[in-house]
Amino acid sequence: MRFVYLFLFFCVCIVPRAFSQTDTLILDAYHSNRVIIYAISKQDALDFYTITDSKKEAEKLHALARNPIDTVSASTFADYDFPFGYYISERIVNTLLQYELHISVPFDIKVINNQRDFIVLVHDIHGSPILDAEVKINKRTIHLDKKTNTYRIPTANCKGQLQVSVKGFTKLYTIDREQNNPDYKRFSQKFFGFVLKPIRILLYRTPIKYIARPVRRIITFPVRVIKHPQTITNIYMNPYRKAKRVYNKTKLFAIKSYYYFYIDKADNESVNQEYDYYNYRDLYTKHKSVLYLNQPKYKLKDSLFCKAYVTNKKGKPINSD
Repeated sequence: MRFVYLFLFFCVCIVPRAFSQTDTLILDAYHSNRVIIYAISKQDALDFYTITDSKKEAEKLHALARNPIDTVSASTFADYDFPFGYYISERIVNTLLQYELHISVPFDIKVINNQRDFIVLVHDIHGSPILDAEVKINKRTIHLDKKTNTYRIPTANCKGQLQVSVKGFTKLYTIDREQNNPDYKRFSQKFFGFVLKPIRILLYRTPIKYIARPVRRIITFPVRVIKHPQTITNIYMNPYRKAKRVYNKTKLFAIKSYYYFYIDKADNESVNQEYDYYNYRDLYTKHKSVLYLNQPKYKLKDSLFCKAYVTNKKGKPINSD
């Protein structure tokens, strides 16, 4: 009977554990432990940016994977340092053969946004600007601006494929924009801005503005209600807010005036007025304090030396007597 119990214990505890390990091994076999790296030409790498069909892209990658140069462990592939060039990595993921394109070039770019121009900064791996690069956006050449060491198109809002070539290395970047600003829109803004500028100066920079502004608010009221529905509630709340603001300013002026002329009486104020006393008495005292430091900036572990003076309203120090 004792052996029967031991056999049942073995079946319940040991056998399921063995099956679970077998399942884990089967699942681990779906992921390759090694990643194969292939070298390809520059033109083949740049052609992938023009392929929109994923099946054609996979077929081309499979056809180019013919020249292996290295094999890397899958666990350390994320930290692999590619030499400058064009490569394809190959591995198995979930029973599928996965290819990935890698482009390693000795430069990088930054698109600078100044709300007006299209500006591209090309720099090396150390951050120094590169002045002999060939930069194109949608096959349009971008020339170097020697004043800023950047590649600039004035008053442009470009998008598309940005191609940068430096010393035989080429890389494509996809440039997008948040808002469309076509040529006809920019031209119309400039034209109407030039025509309406003297009218705006006449209406809003002369005494006529006291009539023009209320008229404009009345005319644009339906548009403002559609864009901002809270405009209707503001009509009823604004008089209350203005009255409350005038009351608070008047109260503040009275308290400041009282404590300015009767500073000595503030010491005898009751406990209920302690809040006003500590908020306004120190603002209108006869003396001020000045703190001088020995240097304008400090680093970690620097010694700080300072001097403090009590001065009058004109900034002159007050003697100890």
